Amino acid sequence: VFFRRHYPLTTLRFCGMDPEQRKWQKYCKPSWIFGFVAKSQTESQENVCHLFAEYDPVQPASQVISLVRTLLQDTER
Repeated sequence: VFFRRHYPLTTLRFCGMDPEQRKWQKYCKPSWIFGFVAKSQTESQENVCHLFAEYDPVQPASQVISLVRTLLQDTER
């Protein structure tokens, strides 16, 4: 819902896991870090990067990334 509300697919450039496979540590529970790159909504020549960490094991970062990449590929067709 966050992505659809704030970042239409046409603005997304990349989505993936942290290439160094780092984890964010909070409350003794490590979570995978992932992020996406999108076109800036204010500066046409700029990009913005957002970093996230897994919150719920039912929705792991790998599934979020897979979904976003599939949606991006579908828009390219």
